[in-house]
Amino acid sequence: GAGAIEPLGSEPELKSMFLNFNRLASFIDSVGIGGPQIFRNRMRLREGPGAIDAEHIGGLTSGIHSSLLGNASVNPGSDPVIQVFPSWPKDWDVDYSLLARGGFLVTSSQKKGQVEFVALQSRLGGECRIQNPWGDAEVNLYRNGTKGESVGGTVLRFATAKDETVVAVRTGTKPDQYKRTILH
Repeated sequence: GAGAIEPLGSEPELKSMFLNFNRLASFIDSVGIGGPQIFRNRMRLREGPGAIDAEHIGGLTSGIHSSLLGNASVNPGSDPVIQVFPSWPKDWDVDYSLLARGGFLVTSSQKKGQVEFVALQSRLGGECRIQNPWGDAEVNLYRNGTKGESVGGTVLRFATAKDETVVAVRTGTKPDQYKRTILH
């Protein structure tokens, strides 16, 4: 939607940016006074007291966040819809826990191009809207460790209570299959 933070780019561009972050001055900024002169710690010679260009690492972090977790409104004024891995490379395995709009701590995992689970800790309560990571397939919801209802469609909508944890898994799987450090 308007004003939303966009992911860093298409999958090939994203991979190139990550893998060449230390070497590609063009990714960070155009060559200016003194050039980027990037050190191994990803800081630049121009950074220090009074520097105004120290945000490049924050910009990269924001781009990584939005490539792993999207939660923008589809239309201006509409409610945000959570998206897991909207532009993350399918051949890069990843686990994360990130905060989304609406007070949802989202934990998810992608292995071999497949989303394994999506856990949502509702810090505020309220309706959760999430783009179905398995297309329009039916999804089982486990609420605080107990199997709850099944939902389906391209956008999953369900109510949550404050401090409730809801784990969504593809029908035919269980959250226990994915228990490890990231999913408690």
